[in-house]
Amino acid sequence: MASAGPKRREDNWVDGLRGVASFIVVTGHICTAFVPYLHSPAPREGAGPLLFQLPFFRLVVGGRGAVAIFFIITGFVNSLNPVKNSRNNNTSVALVNLARSTFTRSGRLVLPTSIAICIAWFLAQMGAFHMASRVNATWIRVQAHPPDSSWGEALFKLFRALTLYWNAGPGEYDGTHWTLVYFLQGSFRIYLALLAMMLLKTRYWRLVTLFLYVWCWSIGDYIVGINIFAGLMLAQLQVDLGSRATSFLPNPVPSLIIIMGLFIWSFPQHNAEWMYWSRIMKHFLEQIIPNNTDISRYWVSIGTSVLMHLQPQ
Repeated sequence: MASAGPKRREDNWVDGLRGVASFIVVTGHICTAFVPYLHSPAPREGAGPLLFQLPFFRLVVGGRGAVAIFFIITGFVNSLNPVKNSRNNNTSVALVNLARSTFTRSGRLVLPTSIAICIAWFLAQMGAFHMASRVNATWIRVQAHPPDSSWGEALFKLFRALTLYWNAGPGEYDGTHWTLVYFLQGSFRIYLALLAMMLLKTRYWRLVTLFLYVWCWSIGDYIVGINIFAGLMLAQLQVDLGSRATSFLPNPVPSLIIIMGLFIWSFPQHNAEWMYWSRIMKHFLEQIIPNNTDISRYWVSIGTSVLMHLQPQ
């Protein structure tokens, strides 16, 4: 008798999306190092845009959107099973799994990051980043840590990087790990929200999640809060509606909404006022976000949230 194939996970699409987001992070870092002007919608004010400064094409520097995707995925994958168990009235199972996840999630983030910090620390003490400190790319130069003056100082800084980093961040020896502190914080915020909502009815889950999203929006929590709670809402839609979430829409509509999400994600990181399309977007969002916040973070969060809520079920 032939053995059954591997069971299909309901969140298989997440793995492919992680790969796309990771690729964009890589291209974004490379472009930030060598062609940083792509973060603007034009080479200079009054000039026409280059090809990779146009909407959609400029997603090669869409690293901020990729980071938003990772946070949405964090909220989604950490919420999916607890939401399922709650809907099936398996509250005790959900609470046990939730308690277990708080430890396993910490280990998955802290241990690999600590190993990477130790490797970067050792390479820095050996002078391996000397060449990088001379590269004509500011983003690379600021990450090139020189050897410390003594091994005592180096060991003290390593201890600080392995401990205080998880409270203050970013890391001294590998600044690209700055998001991991927020991933850990975001995971525990999701766990706390799930714990508080576990005994609520379905409609109150949605109301509380919406409240948390609006609250994070209004206080300027645009890196973690609005994204992880968008992921929590996505998990609820996945469990409650599945493929029916978009089945009532005419066939072209989901594709058009996905294109709109990609366009929104294209909002430039710098100098949005230099082009008409981004200037209109900037002026519109300034009316509904707190003062002194990063408009591009809000726009890319909206764009990626639209994309993920229209993902194929």
